[in-house]
Amino acid sequence: MSGSMKVAKMFGIPVFVHWSFLLLFFWIAYLTISMGLGLKFFFWYSALFLAIFICVVFHEFGHALTARRYGVQTRDIILSPIGGIARLEKLPEKPIQEFLVALAGPLVNIGIFLVLLSIQLVFGVGDMQVWTEPDFKSMMNVLLRGSFVTFMFTTLLGLNLGLAVFNLIPAFPMDGGRILRSLLAIPLKRVRATQVAVFIAQIIAGLIFIWAISNGEIILGLITVFVFFAARQENRIVRFDALLENKYVRDLVQPSFTRIYKFDMVQEATSRLKMGIERNFLVLESSEEDTVLGVLHEPYLVEAIKKNEEFTPVANSLSQRFETVRPEMNLKDLFHLMRKEGYTILPVVDDQNQLLGKVDMQGLNNFLTTQQKLGS
Repeated sequence: MSGSMKVAKMFGIPVFVHWSFLLLFFWIAYLTISMGLGLKFFFWYSALFLAIFICVVFHEFGHALTARRYGVQTRDIILSPIGGIARLEKLPEKPIQEFLVALAGPLVNIGIFLVLLSIQLVFGVGDMQVWTEPDFKSMMNVLLRGSFVTFMFTTLLGLNLGLAVFNLIPAFPMDGGRILRSLLAIPLKRVRATQVAVFIAQIIAGLIFIWAISNGEIILGLITVFVFFAARQENRIVRFDALLENKYVRDLVQPSFTRIYKFDMVQEATSRLKMGIERNFLVLESSEEDTVLGVLHEPYLVEAIKKNEEFTPVANSLSQRFETVRPEMNLKDLFHLMRKEGYTILPVVDDQNQLLGKVDMQGLNNFLTTQQKLGS
């Protein structure tokens, strides 16, 4: 995965950390120097952020494992400075299932909070009096004067409760937005429920943005801008799904396309690419044998042109990463498959595995654009 490093795999789900996660430590170092604090501050805050992100991982596994109960697999979990995301293959279709999947994450944080609170009540670990301080800075100053255990325990207790509450705000991409959408989807159709939930999310984001800017909270203001556009993107994805739901591969298959054979030169494909007619190509066994051997992707062809390698055999450079699809496959499933696996072109075959044609992402996007214009 570009820009990310795999750090763990649990329950069969890989966990990645985006490179930008390292920026957190530079930010902590900047605070340490600018505020004239010692190494104690740097190490304690670094440990705190690592602990918080472990809690975020648990939160995301709450989503992932609940989704698995309903047959929805999770591709991976990615951590970045702004949080984590469990990349589900798709969202459960039934409102009650989406409700439970969305709720599972905040419930994990509430569970962690209750466990820590129980330990505090039984063993007296932590400093609950710190919550009476007038502001966050004062609270941190008090905690930093105590022990490391008290600092970590008390802060994690409060932050897990804060994470749960924050994620329950009814605005995409927070879990509360999906919870709201699932509840609205009971009396309304999914598309309409999403439109209403997105409208509410954008109103909330707008109000918080005005308050944040008025009070000099620039970071909060930037977060609300992100929320506003994330809600808009959610609406777009759901509308796309609705447009594709009752359409099939047979409606999109292209029986006429440039056939590239394994003994051809790469120039056979680059000449078509230069004309702007096609971008990606299927490679076949021969003109008599329609067996698909692989694909030629646009990025490789562009590099071949730049490096003057057009007169090399196709067989030396084709990608064998592809799969066949059937004409009765739903376009919604095709869209999610191609987006998930990064496919640009796929062969369409019948029940006897005879090649019927191709589908590609370019054609799929054009189909979506046309359907939107027609108001389908």
